[in-house]
Amino acid sequence: MATSSTNQGFLVVADITGYTAYLNHSELEHAQDILKTLLDLMIDHTKAPLVLSGLEGDAVLSYTIDSDRFEGQAFVEMIEQTYVSFKRAIDLMVMNTSCECNACANINALDLKFFIHHGEFVLSDLGGSQELVGADVNLVHKIMKNEIPKQTGFRAYAFYTDAAIHHLGLEGMTEDLTEYSQEFEDIGVVSGWAEDMMPIWEARKDQSDLEIDEQQAIRTAEEYPLPPELLWGYLTNPEYRAIFSNAKRQVTHERRNGRVGAGTVYECFHLDNTVSTNTVLEWQPFSKIVTDNTATSNSSFLAVFELEPISNGTRLTVLYLPLRGPWIERVVGRLLFRFKFKQIGAEGMLKLKDLIEEDLASGKVSVPETVAPSENDVASAAMQALPTT
Repeated sequence: MATSSTNQGFLVVADITGYTAYLNHSELEHAQDILKTLLDLMIDHTKAPLVLSGLEGDAVLSYTIDSDRFEGQAFVEMIEQTYVSFKRAIDLMVMNTSCECNACANINALDLKFFIHHGEFVLSDLGGSQELVGADVNLVHKIMKNEIPKQTGFRAYAFYTDAAIHHLGLEGMTEDLTEYSQEFEDIGVVSGWAEDMMPIWEARKDQSDLEIDEQQAIRTAEEYPLPPELLWGYLTNPEYRAIFSNAKRQVTHERRNGRVGAGTVYECFHLDNTVSTNTVLEWQPFSKIVTDNTATSNSSFLAVFELEPISNGTRLTVLYLPLRGPWIERVVGRLLFRFKFKQIGAEGMLKLKDLIEEDLASGKVSVPETVAPSENDVASAAMQALPTT
């Protein structure tokens, strides 16, 4: 018997670009293997809060259900990170293949585009599998047929409808995006914003870590019952970051188009009425953040936040590097610094863990369960994308 529920949330389609033209010039057996590899990658990157709904040939459909702790920036970064991983996989395929067939020679013709909409949908449970139905589900499929590449020159892009932009809560995000509208039969005019994904790839493909001497660092660690993609929102949102830092509150400055990243400054108002700043030096979504933190008017220290996925969540490790500044301040502050930050760091991590456990218990945040498709299902989807003649 089928059961269903009505929900509000995001609908996302990740669709491989250029696949039809690629197939017309490729050997089908190798093309199917390449598509299966790319579909597996896209499935692996469908992580909480996203839930995999199903495979549609050379596309992956997923959704989120709205929650109190939804972080719009983390959601956008997940889309961008999927694209970076996709492009890196394409580059590795090209680099590692010695096959001279057309399918392998033309791998670079493949790319990826995303369609993101926020709306209402019915989640129907049919014999153990979930199917999305509703007008907004139809809309996100309709907008896949558009003239964005023709009008913008974007080969790979993410298209966010106005409804999606509104619910992301990222003030100023559209400043770097391109406005686009199109009229669709039975729907009317759909307006939104297109993000060119190539600059994202160019900025991140050769990204390297800052050189940091960790031998003298104070190290604290804690395990959290959330995957890195959800824990990231707690670590980067000023409201929750203040709890983690044992502060009264935090505010951010130097956001770029409403988003936190390298160059952003967290201003921290402490319980003793002192104020410090944490400037982001390195920003690697879901894995690493490095900040430069003021200690006194003349000294500062680096803090490194590293996220490692584990079987039941994420292990967060924080490294506090020695004070930097005038010699006398470094000497006097060394012992106090080591004691203070070892204690404050551990207390803050436990406070954050308590908050997360409360949010899980109350339903403000949840870790959705996704049943990954079988190898046969992925292979079948890849086969469906092949020409029938």
